[in-house]
Amino acid sequence: MSSLACRFRVELSSRPELLPPAGSAALIACSGGLDSTTMARLLVPELKRRRSAVGLAYLDHGWRPTEVGYERELVAELASELAVDFITGSVTVAAERRRSIGREAAARELRRAWLLEQAAERAASRIFLGHHRDDQLETILLRRAEGVSVERAAGMPPLSCFFSRPLLPFSKKDLKDFCDTGGFAWAEDSSNFDSTLRRNALRADVRARCRDEPEQWMEQILREGELARRYLDQLAHGAEAVLERLLVEGAAGDSRLVLSQLELGRLEPELAICALQRLCVTELWGSRPPSRRAFENLLDGVRSRGRSRLFQLGAGWNARLAAGKLELRRGLAFEQEAAAVQAPQVLQAGKPLQWPCFGGLGLRELSSAAAADQLSRVPGPGRSYALFDRGALRGPLFVRSVGVGLRMRPFGGVGSRKVRDVLAEAGVPRYQRGNWPVVVDSEGSVLWLPCLRAADLAPLHSDSTHASLLYTTASLSGSAPIDAIEDVIS
Repeated sequence: MSSLACRFRVELSSRPELLPPAGSAALIACSGGLDSTTMARLLVPELKRRRSAVGLAYLDHGWRPTEVGYERELVAELASELAVDFITGSVTVAAERRRSIGREAAARELRRAWLLEQAAERAASRIFLGHHRDDQLETILLRRAEGVSVERAAGMPPLSCFFSRPLLPFSKKDLKDFCDTGGFAWAEDSSNFDSTLRRNALRADVRARCRDEPEQWMEQILREGELARRYLDQLAHGAEAVLERLLVEGAAGDSRLVLSQLELGRLEPELAICALQRLCVTELWGSRPPSRRAFENLLDGVRSRGRSRLFQLGAGWNARLAAGKLELRRGLAFEQEAAAVQAPQVLQAGKPLQWPCFGGLGLRELSSAAAADQLSRVPGPGRSYALFDRGALRGPLFVRSVGVGLRMRPFGGVGSRKVRDVLAEAGVPRYQRGNWPVVVDSEGSVLWLPCLRAADLAPLHSDSTHASLLYTTASLSGSAPIDAIEDVIS
């Protein structure tokens, strides 16, 4: 028995939870590469000793048609040599999903869904993945590069739901020495040399660092990743304890969840973010939930009162905050709802209205002196509020959806612009743009894009005697505080 095989057996004996119960089936994800080939050769004898039915599962993503035949044949031959089942399939990564979360993440999502389907058909209780020590190091460094703090940049867990990673204690060099000594063949994935992929670029940096610095550097990163994993595990335990009182409808793993805004707002930020991550991540949909920044922005909305809003969280998740509840959905449901154009509404002085999934909009008549005072005291003209010469306005005024094709002449700008371009430049998610409210005059000319820009129509001037104040109780970064606006209109 080789040195690696002995170490592998010792490691498994200390972590029996990584293996399926005796007599139950297991699935080994195998691409034909060094990592998964080594894992299969080390793992199958151990599983057979436990009387487990084993299958090697190979999935074609359709990316490398010239290599797929060789890889599939290699895995099929390995399955035959090890006397286990050979399972194969093919998938196509949707272009929309690839654009949304990236090619690698979209492929991982489909791969895991396929593996879970195959495991369910065979009643397998473990799915084995070939991540090793070098992958762990790269994962920790990638998360740090994304802005995750050292305290939270955790490595991959050895066991996560059905997925088991028994090779994490071993380096890629260990695996290569094992295959070289045994004369075992494996396939080299050409995408490993694609420098446009972040992990590959990082891998080159790690190799250079390891040449120039002692092994202690790698060990230090791995220790910090393990400490971060323990910290996140503690948070996860706390999150599990609060999920019951948070959830109004649904359960972790569902594609639609409804949470109590009040209960979520009471949690400490770290615990709240962990709870949201726990709800949004499932092994079926992949290992990464929406970003931390997306959840921080969502929590800001949760703690704001009296506003209805839509949020695009990323990773396929959207959220709607309304009526004291936070609804989370995976997929395009909110996008389709938000795309439905709202009917125009008359905006009358002293009669504010609520625009769906946005917030309040109102109109007030002021004297020119009050308008001048407003401009001098309250920041954010054109964003939280807009002032116009009442005598030059063509009333009545209406609030309508931006829709498609609407243009405006921004105040202080040159020429007219597409309203959707103004929204895009302000960072408004694509799915919200079509139903963003816009105030127009009786002829349909744009006066104001709430929270963003006023138009160069009916501006106040030295001869103006009365003004019309348009205001919103919604706010974006850079807008005036809501209480400043309410002070003027009260």
